[in-house]
Amino acid sequence: MTSMHTVSLNKLRKFLKHHGFKETRQRGSHLLFNKEGLERPIVVAVHGKEIKLYVCNQIINILRITRTEFLEEIRKI
Repeated sequence: MTSMHTVSLNKLRKFLKHHGFKETRQRGSHLLFNKEGLERPIVVAVHGKEIKLYVCNQIINILRITRTEFLEEIRKI
C-alpha cells in the first residue's frame, strides 16, 4: 500500500463532491460538507492547501471505504 501524508484541498473537494457531498459553508478555517443521510457534517480544518492524513482517515471511516479505495480515487482526480 502506498503511503499518504497529505492530500490537496482541491482533490479532497472533488472527491467529496463525487461522493454526493455539498460544501455548505466555511467558517474561518473550517469547511463543512453535508450529505443527506448523515447525522453530522464532515468538518475539514484548512490550514494551507494540504489536508493532513488524520482528516483523510476520518473521512475514510465515515464513508466506510478502504484506504486503498480512497487512494485510487484521489489519484484519478
